[in-house]
Amino acid sequence: MAELNALIKERKELLAKIHHIEHDYEGLENEDNAKRSIELTMQKTELLEKEKSLTSQLSFLKTQI
Repeated sequence: MAELNALIKERKELLAKIHHIEHDYEGLENEDNAKRSIELTMQKTELLEKEKSLTSQLSFLKTQI
């Protein structure tokens, strides 16, 4: 019986460690997602600025034709 109790206790401890690791991984994953979101937002801003510039240049060229 003592062996069974020891195994049950060990199982509970291992499950707790697994949950802790899962929680840590989720935090890291969220952090990575936040960084990626910032990068994509910056890229979007740059592309919108380029689009604005190209639209302006196109408008100017249209007036020259």
